[in-house]
Amino acid sequence: MNRLEKEIGNIIGRANYYLSKYYSKSPLLVLSKLVFFILKRAKKNVFIKEPVSNTWYKLEKFTDKDTVLPLEAIRDVNRNWNIFNVRLKGDEHAFFSIDRALKINPNLKGVWLVFFMGIGDYFYANRFLKLFKEKYKTLEINAFVSQNFDRNNSPLVGKLLELDPNITKVAYYDGKPAADGFWKNYDYSDCFSKVSEDYVLCPLIYEHAAFVHSRLETLCETFGLELPILTLPPLVYRLPSSVIADSALKQIVTEYGKNNCKGVVFFQLSSRSSHSAYNDINSLLRKFVEENYFVVSAEPNEIDSKQCYTINIKDFSINDSIYLLSKLKERYPTFCVTLVSAFWSISSALNIPNLGIQHIYDACLKTVVFPNIFVISKARYEHINCSRSFIYKPDTDEDQKYPSPEKMWNYFLLMKKAWEGTAD
Repeated sequence: MNRLEKEIGNIIGRANYYLSKYYSKSPLLVLSKLVFFILKRAKKNVFIKEPVSNTWYKLEKFTDKDTVLPLEAIRDVNRNWNIFNVRLKGDEHAFFSIDRALKINPNLKGVWLVFFMGIGDYFYANRFLKLFKEKYKTLEINAFVSQNFDRNNSPLVGKLLELDPNITKVAYYDGKPAADGFWKNYDYSDCFSKVSEDYVLCPLIYEHAAFVHSRLETLCETFGLELPILTLPPLVYRLPSSVIADSALKQIVTEYGKNNCKGVVFFQLSSRSSHSAYNDINSLLRKFVEENYFVVSAEPNEIDSKQCYTINIKDFSINDSIYLLSKLKERYPTFCVTLVSAFWSISSALNIPNLGIQHIYDACLKTVVFPNIFVISKARYEHINCSRSFIYKPDTDEDQKYPSPEKMWNYFLLMKKAWEGTAD
């Protein structure tokens, strides 16, 4: 079906709608509304003339019948044929076909992917990057990362991409959230002048909706890759040794042995994106120390105990923290207790059981939950295994976001029992 046929179908459908709704009131009203609708569509040039388009990207999925225009035809109307520069509306999504870009320009050298995401989002995306590189072995896969901290982006993602073997180059740009607030329209215009015609430039975006089963699934669909049979957890690539993390590990090993601790529990209970934090961190950490666990906390606290090591995030890079957590897992029974955050994906990559608090309802939660995640929430999520879901009922105030430290301890024991395979 060509573009004109689709528009005729749209007009017929709209005419039927107007007839059913307005004919009894006024036939003239039906006619005027239909004429207005046709003129509005014509103004957008959607069916009067078949536009020349960049056929390596679309706002709907590609079909076998889609025409691939030669590079010369595209250059006539768009010198920036290789750059995705389209503002999306509502729940619109873009789809990219590198195969079609190669047909337009067989001399394409590579792809610049534009990142404007947090650390957790990178980890949920890194299996896609592996599949992308496996398909396009001869192309450079490069990354632009926004240099600014904002509600969409953490520039620390660049440090992770530098360790990703599927990425050839990492560069930074001056980006900022979109004026319309839609995260997919993040302003990455600073990248436009930095990309030659031998590369295509497209944002690493995914669909964020209840119908999406995993981040890997939507990224593969966005870039036209075949979806793998299994949705495997994120990857952690080989991390460089860290002086500060090795020093922390030495201190933890010494105190752990002195006290014959039961295990290590890593706490990260604040969320940059939602500006939220667990409200009684001191009592919670103290409870775990009293139960003879060694506590590693990414949160400032007032615990005066050698069984508590507090990470100073001004000194520890994200790579240092991941390195320390991986080394602890090699030595001891290790657990995480976190607010929904980057450490959900990091713990999934390291296969560390994680007691995770989801403090607000999120219909897309299933896309970030792997078998190591045990979810505490006020709502039950139908796509999350009930053995991995703890329903939290506030003691008194329905607006109470977080379980008490005592309840958190009980949830932790349930998680530990289930993880060890002894749950009833």
